Amino acid sequence: MFSLRHSNPFILLKYFKCIEDITDTLNINVNTDGIHINSMDQSHVSYIDGFLDKDDFDEYNVEKDVIVGLNLKSFCKILNAYDKDDCIILDMDKSEDKISITFENENRKSQFELKLLLIEQDDLKIDSMDYDQEIDISFNRLETICNEMDIIETETIKFYINKDSKDIKLYGEGHLGILNLLLKENNENKERLMMKKKGNKLVINKKLDYKLYPIKKSFDIEFNLKKIKSILKLNAISNSILINLSEDYPTKLECQIEENSYLHYYIAPKIIE
Repeated sequence: MFSLRHSNPFILLKYFKCIEDITDTLNINVNTDGIHINSMDQSHVSYIDGFLDKDDFDEYNVEKDVIVGLNLKSFCKILNAYDKDDCIILDMDKSEDKISITFENENRKSQFELKLLLIEQDDLKIDSMDYDQEIDISFNRLETICNEMDIIETETIKFYINKDSKDIKLYGEGHLGILNLLLKENNENKERLMMKKKGNKLVINKKLDYKLYPIKKSFDIEFNLKKIKSILKLNAISNSILINLSEDYPTKLECQIEENSYLHYYIAPKIIE
C-alpha cells in the first residue's frame, strides 16, 4: 500500500519523540501528498497538527490513502535503533495489521515489524486565526527561559503583553521564589552563525535569538510550563519556534521541519478562577 524511504532516521525519531510526550497512541494518515498527523492529549489541554511532506522523503510511493495506528512508545523505540549512515524504509502491505520498518546502509540491514492499533480518534481541526502577538524565538533562548523557570520550581509560565511598552514580560512563581524575565522590543537580535549536528551531519545555520512582532493589544495569559517544554525536543531538527498568542485562546507553537514539513503544537491557557 505504501513504501517510504528517508535518508535520515534521526529526523523522524526526534519528530515523533516530541509527539510521544503528548499522546501514547497516534493515527497517522498516509496520503499521496505526505503524512498528516493530528491528535489531542487525554487531558484536552494540548493538540498536535503535523505534516511530513512527501518531498522531504527520498522515495515516496503511496497506492492509496491509509490510516496507520501506532503505539508511539514502541514506534520510537524502533526508530532509536538506527545506526550511523542508515536510511529508513517504512512499508505497509495489504494486510494493514503491521508496518515494516527497515534500517539499511552499505554494511547491514535490520528489519522490524510493528503491530498496528485500531484507534478511534475524531478528526479535529482548529480554524486559522489572526493572533495578537507573535514571537519568533530560537530553541536555545526558549530552553534557557524554561531552565530558569525550573530553578524556582514553578509549574506555570505567564506572558504579560504590553502594547504601550512594546516589551514582553515572562513571570513564574514557584516553591522557591519568583522569576521576572523581559524580552525587549528594541533588542537588535543580530544573526549569528550556529554549528549544529543534524543526525550524522554537521550544518551551519543563521539563527536569531528572538524577534518580537508588533503588539496588537495588551493582555496576559498563563500556560503549563511542562507542556511548553515538550516542544524543546525538536531543537535538533528545527531552528526556531513561532509563538502565537491571543487573549483567552490556545497558544500555537509553529516549528518548520526540513523544507516543507512542520509541527504545530496548541496549548490551552490555564483558567484563572
